[in-house]
Amino acid sequence: MSIGTVDDQFAHLKRQYRKIFAEGCKITYREGKDKIFITRVFDQKQLPSKNK
Repeated sequence: MSIGTVDDQFAHLKRQYRKIFAEGCKITYREGKDKIFITRVFDQKQLPSKNK
């Protein structure tokens, strides 16, 4: 079961990455067979140009 939406910034990669927003942060992650791998935690108070 997936939560969040597909993160299009990672669409060029082999695996599917998803994003959720919580507590003022954007969390990007991918699902493994048995684990969740958090790829990035971005504080939304920063400039959006840093989120690349």
